[in-house]
Amino acid sequence: MFRIIYLSISATLFALIPLIVSAQETVPKAIYESAVRVHNSYFQIREMGDYEAAYTMFTDRQKENVSLDAFSQHWESVRENFGRLTHLSNTKVTWYRNPKGAPEGLYAAINFRASFERLPIYCGFLVWSIDEGYKLQREEMKFVKDGSGRPISNDKKEQAYAELSC
Repeated sequence: MFRIIYLSISATLFALIPLIVSAQETVPKAIYESAVRVHNSYFQIREMGDYEAAYTMFTDRQKENVSLDAFSQHWESVRENFGRLTHLSNTKVTWYRNPKGAPEGLYAAINFRASFERLPIYCGFLVWSIDEGYKLQREEMKFVKDGSGRPISNDKKEQAYAELSC
């Protein structure tokens, strides 16, 4: 039996091609590559335990939603409970120009799937504000914990990801 945990902190590379933002606009390859590079760097920095450096990657709006102390304590708790990150793959990049409810600009939502040593399924997306210097605007995560302590087969992982829309 899986237990799904949703968490929001209003906080394998794939083909690097320009993506369409609207019918008339494409995102240049350099912007796409930079967004993916910053996204992956954020995970690496956070995994190294350098929470202050990871926190500097937040937009000012994101910093208003979560303090450095709360952010650091959360990820220390994740490490203590679930161990180290063992897998990370980006599954999709969606581009938004001037989304409702956010400051004007270009945003990249990068979906990911990951695993920790003791947490087989961790997925979600991060939204990066491109026009603010590739700063993290939003972080949405979902955890699935299998209470049995046994490894989860790839088929069961795929089923869980599908149920979570990850």
